[in-house]
Amino acid sequence: MSKIEFLNFGKLNVDYSEEIVDRLRLVIQRGRYILGEEVEQFEEEFSRYCQVNHCVGVGNGYDAIRLAIDAIDLRAGDEIIVPAHTYIATWLPAISRGLRIVPVDANSVDYLVDTDKLLDRISSKTRAVIFVHLYGRSAVNEQAYKLLKERNIYIIEDAAQAHGAIAYDGNKIGSHGDLVCWSFYPGKNLGAIGDAGAITTNNSRLAEKLRSLRNYGSKEKYVNNIIGVNSRLDEIQASILRIKLRYLDDNLQIRRRLARYYISNLQISDSLKIPPSDNIDNDAWHLFVVRVSKRDGLIKWLRECGIECLIHYPIPIYRQKALSKFKFAETDFTQANLLSKEVLSLPLSPIINENDQNLIVKSITLYSQQKHAS
Repeated sequence: MSKIEFLNFGKLNVDYSEEIVDRLRLVIQRGRYILGEEVEQFEEEFSRYCQVNHCVGVGNGYDAIRLAIDAIDLRAGDEIIVPAHTYIATWLPAISRGLRIVPVDANSVDYLVDTDKLLDRISSKTRAVIFVHLYGRSAVNEQAYKLLKERNIYIIEDAAQAHGAIAYDGNKIGSHGDLVCWSFYPGKNLGAIGDAGAITTNNSRLAEKLRSLRNYGSKEKYVNNIIGVNSRLDEIQASILRIKLRYLDDNLQIRRRLARYYISNLQISDSLKIPPSDNIDNDAWHLFVVRVSKRDGLIKWLRECGIECLIHYPIPIYRQKALSKFKFAETDFTQANLLSKEVLSLPLSPIINENDQNLIVKSITLYSQQKHAS
């Protein structure tokens, strides 16, 4: 039986290979491989795409969050509110800087952070909040953002899964928060061929500071006014991202079409729940996540059918052994715990064709019928 892969980096990039090779020849011939013309052009093009004034290219998505924290001068002991249900990379930069992590549980509808609980967790020591546009859904919340800004609390957005997503106001993700952090890991909607990242912002002061922070704290060679790091988007990855950015909207339409097919054809039941369908044309659909009450059985069945699925994420962050010293209260994370046991990501990417998707839906339907009959 042929296998339907969840993702295949080679297949994702094959259509761009000739353009990429031609561009790489040009980069090699220029001979400027760090912070050159390709980075400058990509920063300009991506900021224009995101409808924002500034883009600062960095080494990866983790560094984007870490540098955002440094840019707003958070210090050890400051509180930062984060979603409980996300990838651990959202938390680690704050932990590495000695910040006090305040996790907030997910809501039960779209699995983004529960904003009511988030607002209740604000204290006099809260300096920043990280919102995560999980699965490609916009987490921008007009009421919450307004309140946070009134209290001078910085808003950082983790947009690693949200390239091209659109918020409630019709504007693309990238400009609502003070600093919006991007990953261009190869599997993202806009993926490099290696690690890469960026930060977008409308704040000119923060953008200028970020450009220094990513380059050893230097704007001028051998002149270092602040302590920085080495986290620079290189010319090769920037050149590839420039090519793929031109096709991003086309790929988003494919993802939205696939999501619409799943939503229209999967049968909702007590044991199978699918994402809300109100914003199909606004979500970036980095992942299509269903919720299954007895997940292991369905996973086993799909594997037997030659269908590869993934779990995002099988272990709640607060339960990771690496973070055991923090002693988080399990009762605070009811939804995060349930999601870790029930969520399942179905194949959804530009390499999935109609026949693949039809087989996936039929396989899930047959499994549900067999379970119901037994």
